[in-house]
Amino acid sequence: MEAHDYNEPIPSPVCDLVAVFEKQLSGVQFPGVDHQTLASLIERVRGSAEELASVKAQVAAAETALENARTELLDKAKQALAYAKIYAAVDPELLERLNGIELGKRQKKQLKAKAKVENGVEAPRKRGRKAARNAETSVSDLNEITDTTESPTN
Repeated sequence: MEAHDYNEPIPSPVCDLVAVFEKQLSGVQFPGVDHQTLASLIERVRGSAEELASVKAQVAAAETALENARTELLDKAKQALAYAKIYAAVDPELLERLNGIELGKRQKKQLKAKAKVENGVEAPRKRGRKAARNAETSVSDLNEITDTTESPTN
């Protein structure tokens, strides 16, 4: 099976066959098949391809508009959360509830999920150990452990 050029909706072998029907077999008619029938179907396929391209462009524009609206909403939500936290400074219960809202992290997860869906391939998982957050703390923790194991107990 040969690769299909999606920019040209008519496979080249079909175009070759229609050219034969246009020149060498122009006066020949088979049951339900002649040059006029093939030419008409080619125009129909090209029209459908143009319609599809137009709809895809509309979908892309709608996706861009949606992403812009989501970004604007997230920006306003962050601003609203900041104002609400200042307002809630005198209400510990409300402040606790507001502190539980993390707007930025959820957005990153959604973008990662969207990238997986768009690419159709799941991104490879990271492998290996997580890096130590603070190497100095890790070393001091080890020193503390060795100090307690080396010291004699009374």
